[in-house]
Amino acid sequence: MSIDYYLPVLQVIAPFSFCLQRGWATRSICTLVLVILTLFLSGPNIAHAQEALTPQPPQCLVLAPSGHPYTEIRDTLGLLGCVSRVCASPDEIAHALRPNTVIVAPGVETSQLTPVALSKLVSLVRDGASVLIDGKSTFNMVLGVSYVTAPITIQQYRWAQIEHATITLATPATCMQFFGSRTTTVLADIPDTGQPVVLAGRYGAGAFLYTALSLNPEPLHLYDTLPFLLHAVVTALAVHPICAAQGLEYYMDWGFYLGVAPEQLIDRLAAEGVNHVHLSAWYDTTEFALFAYRFIAAAHARGIGVVSWFEFPMVSEPFWRQHPQWHEVTADGKDAPVAWRYHMALEDPACLEAVKAYMMNKLLTFDWDGVDIAELYFESPYPAWEHPELATPYYPAFRQQFREKYGADPLDIVNPSAENSWKKRPDLYQQWVAFRQDALTRVLAGLLQQVALCQQQKPQLGASVTIMDPLMDPAIRERLAIDLDSQLALRKIVPFTVQVEDPFLIWPLGPKRFVTLGEKYAARLGAETPFIININVIDRWQGTPMKRPAGLELLDWVHAAATHAAAVSLYAYNTVLPEDGELLPAVLASTATFNEGTRGGVKYQANRQCTWQVDTRGMGATLDGKSWPCLSARGVLLPSGVHTISLTPRVMETPAPRIEAISGTLLFASERDGGVEVRYRSALCCYITVNWSPTHLTVDGQETPITILGAPTRSVLALPLGTHTVLIR
Repeated sequence: MSIDYYLPVLQVIAPFSFCLQRGWATRSICTLVLVILTLFLSGPNIAHAQEALTPQPPQCLVLAPSGHPYTEIRDTLGLLGCVSRVCASPDEIAHALRPNTVIVAPGVETSQLTPVALSKLVSLVRDGASVLIDGKSTFNMVLGVSYVTAPITIQQYRWAQIEHATITLATPATCMQFFGSRTTTVLADIPDTGQPVVLAGRYGAGAFLYTALSLNPEPLHLYDTLPFLLHAVVTALAVHPICAAQGLEYYMDWGFYLGVAPEQLIDRLAAEGVNHVHLSAWYDTTEFALFAYRFIAAAHARGIGVVSWFEFPMVSEPFWRQHPQWHEVTADGKDAPVAWRYHMALEDPACLEAVKAYMMNKLLTFDWDGVDIAELYFESPYPAWEHPELATPYYPAFRQQFREKYGADPLDIVNPSAENSWKKRPDLYQQWVAFRQDALTRVLAGLLQQVALCQQQKPQLGASVTIMDPLMDPAIRERLAIDLDSQLALRKIVPFTVQVEDPFLIWPLGPKRFVTLGEKYAARLGAETPFIININVIDRWQGTPMKRPAGLELLDWVHAAATHAAAVSLYAYNTVLPEDGELLPAVLASTATFNEGTRGGVKYQANRQCTWQVDTRGMGATLDGKSWPCLSARGVLLPSGVHTISLTPRVMETPAPRIEAISGTLLFASERDGGVEVRYRSALCCYITVNWSPTHLTVDGQETPITILGAPTRSVLALPLGTHTVLIR
């Protein structure tokens, strides 16, 4: 610390220094005065330096005397928000070591250490450090890993503590055969033999995590070989993220939750930092109605919005049974239940009007926050002539419309032997493509017009349209009849939020596809138009590393999508492993960066708001040097952008008013008139959770009736969608 820090103290005590040259009594009195003055003048500053809290993210120190960058493992731990550096020696690690640190010590690196360096590394673990290791080395054996001479080949293994987590390697891996001691715990093994693949153990006051599979699996990725490594680091090495972010949305199909208490589901969703839920709206039973009422009420009481999710051209199974005259028809002349959806011929005007009435009734019956017109397209993603049993729409009246305009039956276009087939008449085929696209755009326009009518009665009803992306895979434009520009132009009817779904044909591109997807839609929509990227978590045709995306693979996908979109939605809640759901809020926040702390706090940069998870009891927060009212007992809400944050001890006779959570985007907050003033932006109703029971609310300067949800000590307020400034008192 600079001598300038103590100058005020020195200037005050300097006049007393001459007294120290006097007699014993005088010296004693002056010394006592000096001590008191020093403590009085410097005490608050010293206390501030010791007691002020600032965010300190987890740390990854990679031991690499070779100089290898180990980018893969560093990026993987970065999903927890770890800041990382490569260290050339154990001494360098010791100098940088602090709490919440994981040391990565690959076997190829530790096997080259000198005895002195090896002893130093061992002592670090014995004294409490956590270390992640692989391969074969003396260091690993000291910690408790024993090797068998014969190697093993791993094709498939399982993670013992994660349900359905059987991993299949695309390429078999040859590894050292090993075993642990009686005090180690096997986290992953080979099913048939029980041979360990990953184990955890203790050494002195420290902990280690060992994997037989390499931490540097080039040219593969760790999500290919060790998809649950990050989960093991959190549980076995006690390395924890300090930030969590909202901005995650889930699709929930009630059919998977029959008999489950809706309040129980909401408790889980709230614990996982979920902002909004898209709840299936195609059930017409009394049981669903009772569930929906309770689910929506419980969600609102926890500050979670609920969106009505429609899957047109499917309406509902009862609607299908009641209206056989409007069943959609495939190219092979049969009714069109394709996959799980019962397709109705929405291109028929009478059918569309009936569907609009159905949607209107469903939207007005329940207290929805929004409506999502999701996956509105004609089938199928395959060429119609290859899979006529999947291709739509070939409803008779629609075929007749095309025949009257172009003089040909659309069925002939997909018939390879017909004179009007796509091979012989490519011009006719393009006319059919445009005809289908125009029809689908008209259907979407009609549905949005009905939403606009509904908003006249429910002005706080938001809207979103989930579009199967035709930019990354242009074939989607033809096969699913999606004209992106025409559909986006319909935002003039209702300014809906755009949600982009990636088609399954580009899934093999991995997480990088979301980067490209985000860049394309940011350019298409403009920087001021936020959009959501939708990720399908469903079974796929290839089975490596797992049949369904999970673990590091899913976390990487979400991280890539969140970096390039305002929010991320996942289909579906029942297909995401609970272990992944627990880590996803940290992954969303992992792009936040923190600089070294100063007396004024820590400067951070975040592309989305997040929560610094810290015990704030007895503390007050400051943001950019001003009192910050957005915190709860469990953390401080950090707005996006570049700011400086800190926590300092604060003694208050009565609890100060606090904003504990907000479902929208926080733009500004300050203490005012015994309450809190907040500016926010939200595409749906914005739920703000406060720590008291307010009695007054003004919105944009206008006194507004206040409705309080939840308990008196933790109130939730429902505020209008859009961008607003509110004063809560």
